[in-house]
Amino acid sequence: AVEIVRSAPRTGGYNYLFADAQANQAVAIETTHRYAAVFWDGQSSESPHHLFVPNAVFRADMAFDPQIRDLQLASRGDPKKPGLESPQGSSSYEIRYLQQGQLLLRHLGEIDPEIAMSVARTIAPPSNLHSVVYAYPQMWVANADGKNPAATRVYHPFDVAELFRSS
Repeated sequence: AVEIVRSAPRTGGYNYLFADAQANQAVAIETTHRYAAVFWDGQSSESPHHLFVPNAVFRADMAFDPQIRDLQLASRGDPKKPGLESPQGSSSYEIRYLQQGQLLLRHLGEIDPEIAMSVARTIAPPSNLHSVVYAYPQMWVANADGKNPAATRVYHPFDVAELFRSS
């Protein structure tokens, strides 16, 4: 997965998260159009704003790679200023990142799909269009209905293995 993201043509910056239950390993990849920074679970970030959660990777809008963070407008970033700006005070950092990490720490060792949905409901912004909880071979998907954010809606279950067999 890491090599696919690194070598794929990209039009913009995104955060990717991948986990492998058999290998007991997870990775976060922060990207720009031309650059990809890789963070393995258990790896600390150079950023003083990174919240370490054992055996977990998670993200919001803010990048932790200094090269990417220096280009960001999200989470109080300002590419026109030298150095890295603090994300503190932004909802992306305080709620979608920091609160997410605190909830993961609170439920460490007991996270299941229901807890994952509860975390998503707690941190989702009003603009949340899609919310997905994935625990192979099961996946649950919720979509916004125009008035309500996705994470507040009903999560519909899908059997991913069956979806692959039928395609």
